[in-house]
Amino acid sequence: MRLLSSINYFFKCIEIIKKYSTMNVCFIMYPWEDIDPENDTSLALIKECVKRGHGVAMCTPANLTIRDSVTNAFCMFISSMDKVPKTLKAFYNKVKLREEMLPLAGFDSIFFRANPPLDPIMLNFLDSVKDDVFIINSLQGMREANNKLYTAAFGDAHSNIIPNTHVSKNKEYLVHQII
Repeated sequence: MRLLSSINYFFKCIEIIKKYSTMNVCFIMYPWEDIDPENDTSLALIKECVKRGHGVAMCTPANLTIRDSVTNAFCMFISSMDKVPKTLKAFYNKVKLREEMLPLAGFDSIFFRANPPLDPIMLNFLDSVKDDVFIINSLQGMREANNKLYTAAFGDAHSNIIPNTHVSKNKEYLVHQII
């Protein structure tokens, strides 16, 4: 069943890419100021979108809002660039941002890149536009596997795939396991 949904996901991606020569893309992520300009994978995705001529906006989960039954976000929109710098750091330093409140349904795609812990209310905001916007990272998948403990559900008694792991809020237990 998962393979079938992965294949459907792939073909949906292809349809979207073919349908639009340029897209409006929203990244729901951590604040711009928290980006590591030399190593951040979200920044690399943003840079590539800008390089390909797509409109790019970013917002944090805290900046989602519903107004008159329309789900919006207070976004930082990246102004277009004539020439996109080659390095991530140069790109990060050159970006000019302007804030706008934009309806999420107006985007062609949304990349969900926020760091854990996952805010379940934020997922409810995204539920309101999931039929209008292509969301990269399945909402249901984020609900089911929203942290690194998810792999503990896969039985691997001999640690062939998943390393021997100890997770607990009990510090004494963890110290005992390590020593």
